[in-house]
Amino acid sequence: MLIQCVRMTLGPYLLHTASATLHVQHRSLTDQQEALKMNSIIYGLLFIGTIVIATEAADTYPTKYDDINIDSILNNRRLLDNYIKCFLGKAKCNEEGRLLKEIIPDALVTDCAKCNAKQRANVEKVIKFIVKNRRPQFDELAASYDPKGEYRSKYQKYLQ
Repeated sequence: MLIQCVRMTLGPYLLHTASATLHVQHRSLTDQQEALKMNSIIYGLLFIGTIVIATEAADTYPTKYDDINIDSILNNRRLLDNYIKCFLGKAKCNEEGRLLKEIIPDALVTDCAKCNAKQRANVEKVIKFIVKNRRPQFDELAASYDPKGEYRSKYQKYLQ
């Protein structure tokens, strides 16, 4: 939140200032040296800002699909089968499936550390539903994503 405020507040100013200082015309040597110092400072700030933004983005999973209706997927046999086949590499994935398939291994390893509250609730709902209603497919997914059973203890609360 703080980063967004800083980005929104300083971003336009920094870009304008960077642009203005880059257009240094014929000036005295000290003016040019001062402009070079200013450019260095501005580029340093922009570089640090870029790193902060990239780090911030890497700390959470995308929220693009947080508002998807999980119940409609879980209660639609054909749709759920397609997702499961996607995750197992047995069928093509749609956009959501590709993203989830990329995230699943990391989420397993980190115990969903990058998940927001809504994503955690959805993960819990999906795991409980598949364990209860589609146990053979759950076992197949578990064998694929956790062949050594390393993560079952972390997720035992969902498996009952």
